[in-house]
Amino acid sequence: MSTSSSVLSAKHFLWIVPLILILGRILLSIAGDKTTEHFTYLAIVSFGGLGVIIATYFRKILLQQHWWKVLAIILVSYTIIGAFISPVPRQPILNETIRNLHFHVPMWFGQIFILLLSLVYSIKYLRSFNKGFDTIAVSAAKVGMLYGVLGLATGSVWARYTWGAWWTSDPKLNAALVAMLMYLAYFILRQSIDDDEKAAKVSAAYNVIAFFMFNALIFVMPRLMSSLHPGNGGNPGMNAYDLDNHLRMIFYPAVVGWTLVGMWLISLKIRLENVKLTRLWGKEYEEEILDV
Repeated sequence: MSTSSSVLSAKHFLWIVPLILILGRILLSIAGDKTTEHFTYLAIVSFGGLGVIIATYFRKILLQQHWWKVLAIILVSYTIIGAFISPVPRQPILNETIRNLHFHVPMWFGQIFILLLSLVYSIKYLRSFNKGFDTIAVSAAKVGMLYGVLGLATGSVWARYTWGAWWTSDPKLNAALVAMLMYLAYFILRQSIDDDEKAAKVSAAYNVIAFFMFNALIFVMPRLMSSLHPGNGGNPGMNAYDLDNHLRMIFYPAVVGWTLVGMWLISLKIRLENVKLTRLWGKEYEEEILDV
């Protein structure tokens, strides 16, 4: 990347830090003196949404820079080390298993941000029919599925040591599994259509619907039913009961770190897909990805 591009990127990113500080101050004023479950969700989703906007708008610049990858390594290393050596609140039933908070929950938050990125590029594809946008949407969806599998796996281990079973017929767990199967259908749909352009158009439209259905299954439906899962069915979650300052110092960086790792995986997947599709489509595809 040229020097002018580097200077331009630095100027662009100058407004991001003040914007984050202003957003954080607004959220703190809304929350008051207590860090509630709703405030925690609001803060993470707000900053995550801002991150998706930044990743979309500055995608060319970010793909050519490495600082955010170094940051991802630092944050994930900090998370892994801190998760096992930091003090944790001694809560009944949870005990030491609460350390899994730094792995299980960030996987789901990371998946939501990654699927949001996939949604954005599916919409961009439907507006322009640029194959490069479809490649980004599919790559993000695949990494999102990986995070979902990791989220289910870490949740299953946690359930084994707190509920006594690897899996229960809990509304939250069942809804998460249905949501994952719904995205699995996205990939099956793509493979079932022989015409590549038609497959891209149909699956992009499906992706738009699937994202909102996914969030309804994960966040809305379990809250309307009795559930063992924290944050649902009247059970407290991510508040003063089980999330103290020691956990917060690791949990928030964990969400950012695991999400950045997901973005890194997406960038690698995009490059692999671009090489494969350039061989398949030739210069036609190569010209289109220059505009992405």
